[in-house]
Amino acid sequence: MADYRNQYQAAESANKDVKISSKIELTYDHWKEEHENLLSDLGNKKTIMLFTGGKDSSIILHYLQLASEEFGFSFEAHAADYPQHVFTDEEKAKLNDYWGKREVNIVWHSIPESDEIIEASLTNSTNFCYICHKVKRKALMNFIKSVNQNLKQEIVIILSYTLWDIVSYSLEYITGSVYADPNSSHLVQGKSAETRFTETSQRFYPLIQLAQGLTIFKPLLKYNDSEISHAVENECIPLSSVECKYMKYRPKRMMSNFYKNLELRFDYDSVFDFANKVLGLRDIDYYKNLDMNQFLEKLI
Repeated sequence: MADYRNQYQAAESANKDVKISSKIELTYDHWKEEHENLLSDLGNKKTIMLFTGGKDSSIILHYLQLASEEFGFSFEAHAADYPQHVFTDEEKAKLNDYWGKREVNIVWHSIPESDEIIEASLTNSTNFCYICHKVKRKALMNFIKSVNQNLKQEIVIILSYTLWDIVSYSLEYITGSVYADPNSSHLVQGKSAETRFTETSQRFYPLIQLAQGLTIFKPLLKYNDSEISHAVENECIPLSSVECKYMKYRPKRMMSNFYKNLELRFDYDSVFDFANKVLGLRDIDYYKNLDMNQFLEKLI
């Protein structure tokens, strides 16, 4: 972690180097070329894609299905049916029908917790997104650990973080930590600033390969929301149509609307350079040497 006393000065210096990107068209050919080395190697690995029904994971699943035919590998798509009011039986049937026709089977993991725990989080000022993510993560990570224990095979987990996500993580850290009153007790997502930043800084790396045979792949990390939306529209991919009723409280949605209203587009290299130099990202080697179970339980 960078020294707080030096961060403001460093940020002032770095601001002049941060740039907005020119528009990039997200297409399968461009995406394939960017990730060809990894795609060529997936035939020897167990590939698991975490699906949410939104535009980010849907365009990844679309490209992954095309790439599986071209590069000759298999993969699995797994999703948590939570919150329950979003993933109704009708909604899951709609998504299953479209992807099933493309020979993609979505494995839905049932979540025992009800939506009531989200309601409770709103009354005690807890970030409901954190609660929802924690519930889904527990189920999916337990599944992935069981796969590793049973097959003893190298695993690739595909996540749908985007460029806008890591811009928001940078702002979260600046507002919640750098600018925070040092005399007050402050938590970010219910955790200390350092713990939260250690957890989220791994999300700035498109590819992390752990020594124990686990690879974390984020194939949309260099793309803006507008580029992803345009690609989904061009490919006519159906998305989950039931919007979460708590969406208006979601920090990620608030920040995305802000970027959209200002018609902002970002440059990955500039965002990463800023976060790395000014905010003090954990070095990628720190994550590569972590225990697999520790990584799955605490950092994804």
